[in-house]
Amino acid sequence: MSMRDGRPAPTTSLFRQLAEQALARSAGAPLVAGNRVELLFDAAANFAAWLDAIARAEHSILVEMYLFADDDFGRRLRGALQDKARQGVRVYLLYDWLGCWREHYRGFFKPLQQAGAEVRVWQPPSFGKGFRLLGRDHRKLIVVDGHTAFIGGLCASSRWNDWRDTGLRLQGPLLDDAVTAFADSWLHAGDGALPAVATDHGSHGDVAARLIATTPATANLMRLDLLIAGFARRRLWLTDAYFMGTSTYLTALQQAARDGVDVRLLVPRASDIGWIATVSRTLYRPLLSAGVRVFEWDGTMIHAKTAVADSRWARIGSTNLNVSSWLANRELDLAIEDEALARQMEARFLHDLDHATEVVLSGQHLRPALKHARSARHRLPVRQQAVVGATAAARQALRIGDAVGAAVRGTRSVEQSEAASFLSIALTLLGLTLLLLLFPWLAALPLALLLGFAGISVLLRAATLYRRRWQKNNTRPRPPGRTNRRRTMRLSLDFAIIRRPRPALPGTVLPRNDGGGGGTILLCNICAAIAATMRAFLGYSKVLSVAANLAGPPGRQHPKPADVKAKQGFAQCGPRCKAPLCSGLAPDFHRGGKTEKPRASRPAIQGGGITSYVQNCAPTRTE
Repeated sequence: MSMRDGRPAPTTSLFRQLAEQALARSAGAPLVAGNRVELLFDAAANFAAWLDAIARAEHSILVEMYLFADDDFGRRLRGALQDKARQGVRVYLLYDWLGCWREHYRGFFKPLQQAGAEVRVWQPPSFGKGFRLLGRDHRKLIVVDGHTAFIGGLCASSRWNDWRDTGLRLQGPLLDDAVTAFADSWLHAGDGALPAVATDHGSHGDVAARLIATTPATANLMRLDLLIAGFARRRLWLTDAYFMGTSTYLTALQQAARDGVDVRLLVPRASDIGWIATVSRTLYRPLLSAGVRVFEWDGTMIHAKTAVADSRWARIGSTNLNVSSWLANRELDLAIEDEALARQMEARFLHDLDHATEVVLSGQHLRPALKHARSARHRLPVRQQAVVGATAAARQALRIGDAVGAAVRGTRSVEQSEAASFLSIALTLLGLTLLLLLFPWLAALPLALLLGFAGISVLLRAATLYRRRWQKNNTRPRPPGRTNRRRTMRLSLDFAIIRRPRPALPGTVLPRNDGGGGGTILLCNICAAIAATMRAFLGYSKVLSVAANLAGPPGRQHPKPADVKAKQGFAQCGPRCKAPLCSGLAPDFHRGGKTEKPRASRPAIQGGGITSYVQNCAPTRTE
């Protein structure tokens, strides 16, 4: 070991150890060896593998899917799950409300439930929980018998038949992590945890990988993507469907390209979100200026979310390079550290570039332009474009913020080549402004509906919390002989108010309390009546003080215990007491020569000769 400045120079093994530690901490997942990974490209390979694995299932099937469409393949997959549920296989399906809102309200998943499958939906809007558009479950995961898992960017829809996408089949020790990720989503989507699912812990290959389950509380994959951009030495090739990288990530790509790394980015030209491509193009200029090569897919749509670096590292999953995937959604990706699989990913990336057009800087002002003219592309029918675009626009609405913010806040320099893109954005905003000026109700009505929905939601949430608190207080066990200090203090205050003397008006003669204590009994009956009513409706004993103060007209004093004879006191009302409330509530009341025992079990409160229970306003006799 060589020496430098009196200290040992770091070795390759030390750098490797530090790199492994940084990757593990950034991804929030350990590197697990002994796995078998099979790459599956496009819908034909992925859908066939899904149906074949489900047909062989014997114990359990777990499906976590952002979009489960009511189309040919969606109904075919639903039918396969129904058949297995009827055969006794445990089927658990978790779908996202925003991705499947039409299917959700049309009852598309009811046949599955009728067949015996358990179905849950992720964050549907409700008055109790609010209208939550952000934080979607964007994962695409299928686990069969705890033995085989499918991960990628493909959803359960025939739409993917014409799209380019990448998925994989996973077997090995990482199945534990896959089932754990599903169980976490299942628990947060409803009441009750996922029953135990046995997994295959055996080694099925020699692939080392990390299963990264991103949640809104973490930013695991964002940190990992930034770290890979810094670690790459020779090449970093990215494929993304909705590229809207943050300024931090764009800077990382630019620095890597300036350092000699071959950075390439493949994005769609024809997206299912019509305006997203226009907004994404505003990010081209700084990347191209730094040496990043940008390509646009010539086909219908490229939906893959993959990355490959230095023929050693690859990532496949559901995470897009944008803020919503990195910070808001639940995503699932597999980061592979295997040279053979990384080279397969590189070969597929080069194959995809044969069907893409490169964007270069050209002209006097070096504007982004296509390197060569592309052929005519296939377009979806107008009706299908409208439906697909509306759904996708809802989940991508926040991604425009970075581009607009660049022009408004000046957080990055805007080049002349981006004038057309920003002009379209400006015209759109001005058009919306004009519509709102001419028709203010277009803004007031949605805002009123949203605020009303939010208000009702918060109100119901508050009612739910109050009900839980009330149930908890009523079901809390109370040790015998132990008083509630808080209630004791309140009742002491109540009876202090009852006994508070009022100044007598001049010339007023207070009636002398007769032996039966009729004036006190009248006050007792009034207090008991109001207390019983309030207990029935509000359960609030503070009203006793109000009732006592309102029992007589101003200027009179309440009778004192000293004016009451001992043998005909408060408890022994005697024949003078005709009030049914007093006779029903007072303890130790003589009824027909028999003495009834107190119904209340709570300790009495003594107050200047007056003893009371919370339930019983009539006081007991003290001698």
